[in-house]
This record gives sequence, structure tokens and C-alpha cells, in this order.
Amino acid sequence: MILAAQQENDRALEVFTQAQKLRPDHSWAYVGLGLALNNKQDHRGAAQHLEKAVELEPNSVNAQFQLGQAAFKLGDHDRALKCFEQVIALNPKFSPLAYKTLASIYVNRQDPQRAARALESYLIHFPDAPDAEKVKRILARLGR
Repeated sequence: MILAAQQENDRALEVFTQAQKLRPDHSWAYVGLGLALNNKQDHRGAAQHLEKAVELEPNSVNAQFQLGQAAFKLGDHDRALKCFEQVIALNPKFSPLAYKTLASIYVNRQDPQRAARALESYLIHFPDAPDAEKVKRILARLGR
């Protein structure tokens, strides 16, 4: 995971491919492959591995989050919505991006009330976020 976090994605792919061969029933190898592939902008490949990770461990916040990102980038907003809702249900403070992506999906679906609720939750869980004032202005435009 450190390799992927440091953007050493090719090396991370090697390590996680080997891990997958050694432990095909363990979700972390699939999460790692998905993370590295998301980093490399191969969202379709990432989604394939992350679907397997979620199948093996449905309550993995990391797997759900990475799958949500891949699905969003692929334009599968229904899947992204489910993933980010699951992330928030499992760990509301896992990532501010989960709330912001949900809000974006709801705005695209012309559902300003849900978008506003997502942003309000974002501010509750991340009150010191660097973009808090910007989010408050967006909420004002949404009538909140």
C-alpha cells in the first residue's frame, strides 16, 4: 500500500499481483491492485479487482472507497453512489471525498436536497476542512 501511496504503481502492481497469487481469497491484494490501477487512470481494470475485493470483504472501507472512485470515473454513478454511501455508513470520517462525490452525483441528478445533505454531513465530519467556506457558499446557493 505504501508503494501505491507513493505513486510507485508499477512496483505496487507487481507486489499485489504476487500477493493475489499467494492468497487469492484475501481482499487486500485486490484492493492494492485497484488502488494502483486507479492511480494509473485504468479505472476499468481497477473496478474489476475492486469488485472482487468487495465480494470477498463487503465491509472493507478501502475497497468500497476505491471502487466508488473507479465507478465514478467510469460514469457508473449508480455504483459509485452505493459505494460512497457504504463508505460513510462504515466510517463517516474516512474521507471527505466521499461526501463531495456524493454531492456531485446528486447535483448531476438534479437532487439539490440530497446534495445539500451530503455537504452538510461533510462539514459536520470535517469542520476544519480547508474548503469549508466554499462549501458553505455552495450550501447557500442550494438554499441551506
